[in-house]
Amino acid sequence: MKYLFFSVLICLGCISKDKEEKYKITSREEKILCEAIGKIPDTTQLRFQVLFDQWSKHWKNGILIFSSNTYDVMKMKEYPELVAMGDTIIPLVIEKLLYRSNFWSVHLYNALQKDVRLKGHNDLDVHGGVHKTIQLWLNNSSQKKLQAFDL
Repeated sequence: MKYLFFSVLICLGCISKDKEEKYKITSREEKILCEAIGKIPDTTQLRFQVLFDQWSKHWKNGILIFSSNTYDVMKMKEYPELVAMGDTIIPLVIEKLLYRSNFWSVHLYNALQKDVRLKGHNDLDVHGGVHKTIQLWLNNSSQKKLQAFDL
């Protein structure tokens, strides 16, 4: 119960945070994402948030602000620490990817995602590729949920 309460607060806080441009998802997809985040322990969520905030500063107002090479984010010291957290944090990464300015984090998602069919798209249109990645993950999570009910 503690995880669910904390996760809903984080999820709702992130989904409704500042006026930053976001990809649109349906309320059903939002529920799927929040439920997935709710399964992640509080300590993992907090560690992820701290590391992600430090990491994203590099592209929001740090040394990568003028870089056109999205792979540069993989050179930042927080990146291997985030990868080491494992695929448990994928829902948190998806939540961050909803914000267009976090498109750089598709590389983290790709490093964590073991299913090749769900790996991030590298379209010429970066944002279109990120949106496809989000949709693939949400659709897969939705199908898994439906299959669980069929058992």
